[in-house]
Amino acid sequence: ASITGSTVDAGGAVTLTATDDSTIIADAGAGALALAGGTGGGAAGAVGISVAINDINATVIAVIDSTTVNPAASVGLSATSNATITTITAVGTAAGAGGVGGGTAFGGAGAGSGNTIDKSVEALIRNASIVTTVNGGSVSLTAMDTSTIKANAGTGALAIAFEIGTAAGREK
Repeated sequence: ASITGSTVDAGGAVTLTATDDSTIIADAGAGALALAGGTGGGAAGAVGISVAINDINATVIAVIDSTTVNPAASVGLSATSNATITTITAVGTAAGAGGVGGGTAFGGAGAGSGNTIDKSVEALIRNASIVTTVNGGSVSLTAMDTSTIKANAGTGALAIAFEIGTAAGREK
């Protein structure tokens, strides 16, 4: 929000408000399953990866620039950023192997996220601006950043290996 290169003849209050409510909600997931077996045994491996990358970049500005504001009851400039990133990354894997000759199984899982909020939040009176209030009126500049990042990651991996035994017998 801005008033630039002007003359404002205010009979009351002058108020400028700039707000950014950017929101990212990102969910990422992965799964893997591997099974192996046979008379000679078996080997199985399962690997899963889940990744989420999120960025919010912005400038939030309320400015009186190169401007004259003639008698105002009050002048208030407010800039607020309420950006939010909410991320869930999850992965699950399972591997099973076996047989008469035994089995080898491997399971691996990884999950994560990279999240950034890069904001510039400004409330300004600049470049030779002249602001006049009457009757003890106030001039207020407020810049506030209440941005949040909520990131959750979960993994699970299961590996099972088994051998099937045989028995032989003779009857007398």
